[in-house]
Amino acid sequence: MTGRFLDDFPLVRQSVAREEYKRVISERRPMAFKDKLVLPETGRKVTQFKAAFNQVMVRLPLSSDGETVDHIVSLANWERNQPV
Repeated sequence: MTGRFLDDFPLVRQSVAREEYKRVISERRPMAFKDKLVLPETGRKVTQFKAAFNQVMVRLPLSSDGETVDHIVSLANWERNQPV
């Protein structure tokens, strides 16, 4: 998702990602988040689900001036769960 906006995230994850980013920016420190991610079958409209994953997301704040968080690097580890 490099260079993308939060509005480009799948709808099933968009609000959670927004809160994670806000928290990393406000606390200005690396953070890890764990949740269950359920992916829609096709497109952005959630009608059917194809897979569920346990997800650990690590978000690392970066700063050009040493104070203000102006970029965040994210790393996700997905482990497939049982089909939904």
